[in-house]
Amino acid sequence: MHRHSTSDARQPESRIRHSSPVTRHSSLPILRSALCIAAVAATSSAADLFVSASGTWTPDGREGTCYTDLRAALDAAQNGDTVWLQDGYVYDSGNTGNTTGTNGGYARARINNKTVILRSESGYVDEAAGKGATIRGAWQDPAGGVALGPDTVHCLWVNGANGKKSEIFGLVLEGGSGGNTHTGGYGGGIFGDGCIVSNCVFRNNAGFAGGAVGNGMFTLYNCVLTNNLCAALAYGGGAIWGPSSTYDCLIASNRSVKIGGAIACKDITDTRPVYSNCVIVGNVVDNNGGGGGAVYAHNNLGGHFINCRISGNFSNGQSGGVFGQVVMEGCEISGNIATNASQSSANCGGVRGGSSQAVLVRCVVTNNTAYGHGGGLYYCVVSNSIVSSNFCCGSGGGAYNSTLVDCEIVGNVVSNFFSTSLDFGYGGGLHASSATRCLIANNSVWAQNVRDPGCGGGAVDSSLDNCVVSNNWSLSRGAAVYLRSTGNTFYNCLFVGNRSASYNGGYAHGFIIEGMSGNKVAANPAKFVNCTIADNYTGAYNALNGIALVNTVVWNNSAKTADASIVATNSCASYLTATQGPGNIQDNPLFADAPTGDYTLGPRSPCRNAALRFDWMAAPADTRSRDLSGAPRLGGAIPDMGCYEHPFERSLIGVR
Repeated sequence: MHRHSTSDARQPESRIRHSSPVTRHSSLPILRSALCIAAVAATSSAADLFVSASGTWTPDGREGTCYTDLRAALDAAQNGDTVWLQDGYVYDSGNTGNTTGTNGGYARARINNKTVILRSESGYVDEAAGKGATIRGAWQDPAGGVALGPDTVHCLWVNGANGKKSEIFGLVLEGGSGGNTHTGGYGGGIFGDGCIVSNCVFRNNAGFAGGAVGNGMFTLYNCVLTNNLCAALAYGGGAIWGPSSTYDCLIASNRSVKIGGAIACKDITDTRPVYSNCVIVGNVVDNNGGGGGAVYAHNNLGGHFINCRISGNFSNGQSGGVFGQVVMEGCEISGNIATNASQSSANCGGVRGGSSQAVLVRCVVTNNTAYGHGGGLYYCVVSNSIVSSNFCCGSGGGAYNSTLVDCEIVGNVVSNFFSTSLDFGYGGGLHASSATRCLIANNSVWAQNVRDPGCGGGAVDSSLDNCVVSNNWSLSRGAAVYLRSTGNTFYNCLFVGNRSASYNGGYAHGFIIEGMSGNKVAANPAKFVNCTIADNYTGAYNALNGIALVNTVVWNNSAKTADASIVATNSCASYLTATQGPGNIQDNPLFADAPTGDYTLGPRSPCRNAALRFDWMAAPADTRSRDLSGAPRLGGAIPDMGCYEHPFERSLIGVR
């Protein structure tokens, strides 16, 4: 016997071996990757063992023993050996009675506390071309015919610390099951302590937890996982359960009864599982108390997703896409749905945090749907991302209870047409959130049958710094902003082109910005500081209601008056008088070119050098110390009114 030579290359984070950079399957999309071929150093005594249906296969003049039974070959293999399966070989017979060890069930094949390479002749799967080999498990006891019963059979079991160093290439693992109990019930396709798996297909497997892959720290490269099932109400992961990581994989059309239609991930030893360049599409969670149509994260380190597409997944509970404290970079989260009959738990179509917030960076969250709150996001921290065209029946079409920085929140919709709950129908763009340097545009909110909803086209009960809020629409109150609570703040924001209807259910509402009135506003009103509110439309009598203005310009809105509850200091509006507060002016602010969207102050504007100065204006670390264009708030000794300072030789944030 002799060693089979391979080429060496390095792959970040792990050493892997690939005979082909492509995993192919006749009925699934082809996944292509630039993953390199890497070799595990073998000892001089490493041997080749062969497996074929005939028992006479010795390819390419290699020396070695040929077996007809895969399990016998794996039992005979020593550390460092390679077990080769002839292309087209199917293993679904032989001894399955693996009653010893920690798995407590059966497995067709096993790698028992040794490091081996198990691979097909080609090293990849292309069934149409006859490439790859197959290991079949069993969903039931052949004699008793009990589906997912105690005599079900895994495809492969990898056991022990040495087994974790093993590598598997170019196999189809199908029809295996972990059974329906906790003991040994993980991973119908592959179960155990973990190993490296490349260019394989997992399909039609089932498990108590993790239909295809379960329990250990497996690392999957260029694999396809499809039509697998997690059958237990207490666990999850239609395809994967546990701390496994995946690279360049397709995880499609898997199902979980309770949580994690594709993946139920968890950390181990404080290390997040990594999912990189994966497509996670069309997975389902059935139970209306469950969640995570694509992904459910179990604990504080719930997975790091890099450049993944998570699309078209469904949950009959919380979060159609991803649930838990995950980190997502450069991902697309689109077309996911969370819905159930009661709507009480159908929160978030896209990504929902768990016990702590989910973190998204440079992501696109679009076209997701929730029958509850948060069409796109719920309890997330988001930066440099686009949140667009999401829909919910509750509140927060774009995001609910989230923090957004340098984002676009555009074209999201709220409608309570499927509910008459008073908690539904608020905040086309944002609800109970905060936003910094964001564009909040073209969002809308609709409602029927109840008086209050249909409010806050742009945002509800939120605080904004250095944002543009433009062209939003509400059926009822608050074309731009609606505030049901007190104490929200708005700094250096531009509100322009927002519209509201004149009434809902016979009550005159409208308003561009509406806050709390009466004693509540007197005690702690929402504050608009150095904002510009211009060229908005409302069918109501007043433009503003129940808020406090400081250093703010209000001009050329369709409603020419403000409610008597408005308080103002050093602000500009045609209707402001001494009764609203000191330092106000009624003169035209003389914008540079409002018809083209330039709301900077012209050189003769009476609003220049006319505002109050605050300590935070001179604190560079404070986001409020810069105007909407990013220029220092203190261009001179005295600041200007409105969202822009002069001089204004700088690029402006566009208005959509």
